[in-house]
Amino acid sequence: IEKKPLLKISCKKSWEDFQTIPDLPGESSSTHKLMIGTSPDMMDYLVFSQMSLLSLHKLRELDLIPDSVKQEGRLLGQRIMDSYSIFDCSLLRHISRLGSLRCLTRLDILVDQNLYLQD
Repeated sequence: IEKKPLLKISCKKSWEDFQTIPDLPGESSSTHKLMIGTSPDMMDYLVFSQMSLLSLHKLRELDLIPDSVKQEGRLLGQRIMDSYSIFDCSLLRHISRLGSLRCLTRLDILVDQNLYLQD
């Protein structure tokens, strides 16, 4: 299997719906819905399984800032922020395990008082 090299990863945690199964009408989801409805263990599995198809040795930019931090005019709730944080940490752990984190020249990540980045 030839892994595809990436220079930039961008995850905007979009609320925009997409078809999870293209031929099945009515079955849509969004990146936001997947993050909110997934347990931390399942999130790790999803990140690992998808990222294992990619070559990250050329990765230079990582953008994890959501499209919006507001929902219906109000700031996002703590549950949503926690889900976003779990996803971001899972992705950062995986990239770090592969040794590609030290090659980043740009890192955009949403940080609040509850996010603690470990060494």
